[in-house]
Amino acid sequence: METDPKVNVQHHKKASLEKGKRKKKIIIIISVCVLFVIISGLAVGVIALNSAKSLKKQASEATRELQVSMECIKAQDYDGANTAINNAEELSRSMQSKLNQPVWKVLSINSSLRKDINAVKELLDVLQTASGDVIKPLIAQMSKYPISDLKNEKGFNVGILLSYIDFADEMDAKISNLDSRVDELLPKMDGIIKLIDKEGKFAKYKDMMTGLSTQYDELKEYLPTFRTVLGNGENRFYLLVAQNSSEIRAAGGFPGSIGTIQIQDGFLEIGDFQSVYKVLSNYTPTTAGVTETEKEVFDDWMKLPRDAGYDPDFTRTGYIWALSYESRNQKHVDGVISLSPTILQDVLSLFGEITLSDGTVLKGDNAARVLQYDLYFKYFSKGTDSQKSNDLTDALFAESANKTMDLFESNFNFKDAKNYFSIFSKGAQNRTIMLWMADEQEEQLMIESGSSGALNTEKNNAVAGVYFSCNDPSKLGWFLDINTEVGDGVVNADGTHTYDVKVILNNTISSEEINKADGYILGNYNGAMKGYVHLFAPTGGTISNFESSNNMRIVDANYQGLQLGYCLNMKIYPNNPVEITYKVTTAAEVNAPLTISATPTLQNYR
Repeated sequence: METDPKVNVQHHKKASLEKGKRKKKIIIIISVCVLFVIISGLAVGVIALNSAKSLKKQASEATRELQVSMECIKAQDYDGANTAINNAEELSRSMQSKLNQPVWKVLSINSSLRKDINAVKELLDVLQTASGDVIKPLIAQMSKYPISDLKNEKGFNVGILLSYIDFADEMDAKISNLDSRVDELLPKMDGIIKLIDKEGKFAKYKDMMTGLSTQYDELKEYLPTFRTVLGNGENRFYLLVAQNSSEIRAAGGFPGSIGTIQIQDGFLEIGDFQSVYKVLSNYTPTTAGVTETEKEVFDDWMKLPRDAGYDPDFTRTGYIWALSYESRNQKHVDGVISLSPTILQDVLSLFGEITLSDGTVLKGDNAARVLQYDLYFKYFSKGTDSQKSNDLTDALFAESANKTMDLFESNFNFKDAKNYFSIFSKGAQNRTIMLWMADEQEEQLMIESGSSGALNTEKNNAVAGVYFSCNDPSKLGWFLDINTEVGDGVVNADGTHTYDVKVILNNTISSEEINKADGYILGNYNGAMKGYVHLFAPTGGTISNFESSNNMRIVDANYQGLQLGYCLNMKIYPNNPVEITYKVTTAAEVNAPLTISATPTLQNYR
């Protein structure tokens, strides 16, 4: 049967028409979908932009509330501080809620944005943790123990001081946790945080948290030391010894002025300084048990307590000073705290200046020079009355210590605790602050904290000692330089390490100063330093192969379980350095690099 051609043509037209309609429909559907995607993208963008603006505003408000909280804490407005920190927390939670909205989840499809958004969420969580775990407890602590109650006419309130030490201990784990979380966040903070915090206020708060952790790390090492000295508030009595580095000794200097610290009925008071000749006994008590080795190594000076500092081991020096004070004053000494004159300059740099009775002004940039140089050349130039000048300068040194301590007491501010801890930390490391305790367990804690001034007793701590003392009566310590050089260690077959060490001892006094100075300053050798050098090996190590530029004889000995080389008959002539070279070998399996502990000099204060 044949098909009518007209019918076929109509059929094809109809099929073609329907196909065209379908194609058009598909195009319309695709166009609608594309338009929907575009509109949706624009909507997401607009919503995200609005949300980012809102987040930025809340971030600004949150950081402003945090700042208000900090300012209220400083002003001791603890109710205001709590209100502000609560507002900051609420804003932080609101920001977290916004970041959990669908628009931010859509944006999180982008892996880069997802990392940024998650970083911001974690930062907000850190901020809340810091507020809840650190800032709020701090506000509660300061509200319960106001800083304004720390000091009154009786002295420092020991209970308040201990409460803050205990509080710092309680914060240890929490601050360490915050610190590690902040460290993890730091690399992630460069993206979206810039969109919501262009002014950098979050970064400032982040820096504040990091700073808080850093400060705590600096001070927490010594918190047990301070708690021990405070003795849990029980009655205590300490000697506070101002060493005179112009009369240089291995342990620091001549103990020219000695004051007291007394804790009585819960209050700490700093007493007046007096001349060593009025405080210590004339001879070292037999109970000190001065040994034959000490008589040999330190040239028999240990029989005089004021000269016990020829021994660089402050655990021994402090003990002798305490026994000597007890012998003369019939009062038990719980501990001895030694201060070098540079500490007075550090304290004055925080609190201002003092004026001595002769018109001399001591400040944070000149105290060491004035006390260790200027006063001597003022009162002991040629032609002056040495005895009269000696009495006057002794009184001025005691006065400078008294007035500096008075300034410290009257201006003490807990907000500056970081600066106080920095002074103590630096002093403990360079031996310008040393502590000895009568109680054996407390003394061991001082040794472990590194604040005892003990000779190195830890086998795994490779520390060699370089100590110098002037034994000729003079005031030449101001001119002494001690410089050391340690070469690269060589590993030996037995696992030990051997280092080449060079010690350079220099006397920097000029010919002009020699011509101007009296014998009280210059000593008996026209400005040449006559004294002793003691070179100690590390614990478990050895010291050998001594050579010196002046061909002096260095004697081998052993003291406190440590090998040393020493010379009791050496001179350092003006501007004619003495160089000593030798080898130091550490104990086996000690991988720490060799370091040097030395008598603190004044060379950095000239």
